[in-house]
Amino acid sequence: MDASPRPGNAKPRPLIIDAEVVCLNKKGVPDFDALHSRPCDKKAVALAFDLLLAGDDIRRQPLIERKKELKWVLRKAGDGIQYVEHQVSFGGP
Repeated sequence: MDASPRPGNAKPRPLIIDAEVVCLNKKGVPDFDALHSRPCDKKAVALAFDLLLAGDDIRRQPLIERKKELKWVLRKAGDGIQYVEHQVSFGGP
């Protein structure tokens, strides 16, 4: 994860990422029941779907803009956290 500033900023920013930890099965599908199994600890991954704080409180920004920032923040993240692509749904942003 990269909390370093965007070009032009001087210092790293505090981040708050909204994510859900799951275990992925062999097909890459979340298996919530596996979270209760110690052998699956190494398979646990955080699926990040929103960025709430990026130096400043950005919750009032449109979701699509926060998702763009989240994708940039996670561009160098390891296997322990994955960016969840934006999904357009009926009645939502």
